[in-house]
Amino acid sequence: MKSELYKQTERRLYDYPFLVKRIEMIKKRLEELEMNSLKGYHTYLLSDEQSRFEDFIAAEASNISDFRILLQQELKEKENIVFEIEKALECLTELERQIVIMRYFKMLRMSEISDELGYSREYSSRVRKRAVNKIGMVLWGVTSEEMEKKRKEIKNFPI
Repeated sequence: MKSELYKQTERRLYDYPFLVKRIEMIKKRLEELEMNSLKGYHTYLLSDEQSRFEDFIAAEASNISDFRILLQQELKEKENIVFEIEKALECLTELERQIVIMRYFKMLRMSEISDELGYSREYSSRVRKRAVNKIGMVLWGVTSEEMEKKRKEIKNFPI
């Protein structure tokens, strides 16, 4: 049975390729905001009253500024997660890294991975589990086995 920490680590690994794409999209959107800023917004508004026009531009500038801040915050958050995952991958052996990349980033099945690497499916699965535990240790500070052991100790603790 997989522990909750193991599942969280797997979810984080499955999310990695999508996080990288999201970072690219955010950076592109921020560049577009910087280049376009408010150009073109005033062309959509036809008004006889100059004050209404100026209020619209001011409100739009505020919305764009707020949107830019939200994008920058999201970018920083996503980049931190990606950095943590990449740092965790550095602690793996070459085989472990290959298996993690093939399984979680390229979405291959374990049978495909074991065939491609020339190992049995059971061995590949054990290596994957060991790798995920190592990554979990780096990401969360403990292994899933330690978490499971602590959970059992708490259950068996006499009150």
